[in-house]
Amino acid sequence: MFEQFTYHGALSKAGTMSTRETHPAAVNAATASSPFPSISILPFGRIRKSARTRTPKTAPAASLDSQSGEQGSFSAGTKRTPRAGLLVNVDTNGSATSQDVICPPFIATAPGKWREKYASVCAACFEARVHCTHHPERRLRLLFIGHNPSEHAWASGNFYSNPTNRMWKLLRLGGIIPDEWGPEDNNNMPSMLGVGLTDLGTEPGNDANSYKRAKMREWRSDLYGRLEAHLARVAACSAPGSAGDQGAEVTGGVECGPGQRTEGRHSPAVVAFTGKRQYGQLFQPPLKRVTTGLQPPDSLPPGWPLPTSTEVWVLPSTSGRAVIPPGELEGVYIALGKRISYETWERVTVQ
Repeated sequence: MFEQFTYHGALSKAGTMSTRETHPAAVNAATASSPFPSISILPFGRIRKSARTRTPKTAPAASLDSQSGEQGSFSAGTKRTPRAGLLVNVDTNGSATSQDVICPPFIATAPGKWREKYASVCAACFEARVHCTHHPERRLRLLFIGHNPSEHAWASGNFYSNPTNRMWKLLRLGGIIPDEWGPEDNNNMPSMLGVGLTDLGTEPGNDANSYKRAKMREWRSDLYGRLEAHLARVAACSAPGSAGDQGAEVTGGVECGPGQRTEGRHSPAVVAFTGKRQYGQLFQPPLKRVTTGLQPPDSLPPGWPLPTSTEVWVLPSTSGRAVIPPGELEGVYIALGKRISYETWERVTVQ
């Protein structure tokens, strides 16, 4: 069921879904089939996107074995294509078929619990470290993109969970989350508030400056592919007649065509980088100076995969390592909160 509302920072924590709730047993990612017969969802790997009409020129791709992140191999006929996120199936003659293979969001290997959160995650799937199909992936009001998970966040599975990080205080101040919410509530944010979370890099580390240019270029390509895969999953969940479109568990069958992936109606209304460095590193050469706030549409990074209808904001870093005057931090988060307050959101009751 859908309940439409516009969030202005007054949502009570009472009655919301708990990350500790009991949910039907999590699906084993090693044997689970796609929620959509025309789309195969595989454990996340460094997988690439391709046009349907061209044959990828690169070598056959390696996959990940189940949800663990171990190296395995895709079935014959799957090839790696230019970006992470999607696969294209090819026949014995090397011609692309009409079926896409969409990767689920990235999930850390054990003992890490960090994962991308474009949709909410039930407690069972979170603890089992498997892709959660109990919550449909829908167009977000806001998607935060951090630099990379801290070691604390990687272990806890909660974004910005290091006690020295000021993120959650600023989200409350800006009215983006309820006053009593904190990092332990981040599994609920996509379905309850329409706010998703990911990072440029998907490996743990506490010193952003230790990652050199070559690594940042690798992360840029990976991020772009993951964003494209997100749009594909949203298109699949929101297609007319799909289970996601009806607000139930994602178990229906829909077709996901190339046009569906690129429409603005599947892209977040706003993307916000939670630091200048990760945004500046998307450029070649990297930007020496980045201004916080809303970025002009004609100044976005080359190859940026989201449509111009998606606003891009840059926020000051909330890391405890960053020396930033409180006024500079608070002002832009308050402005961002005011901006997304105009975006309505339909809360989903998963049956």
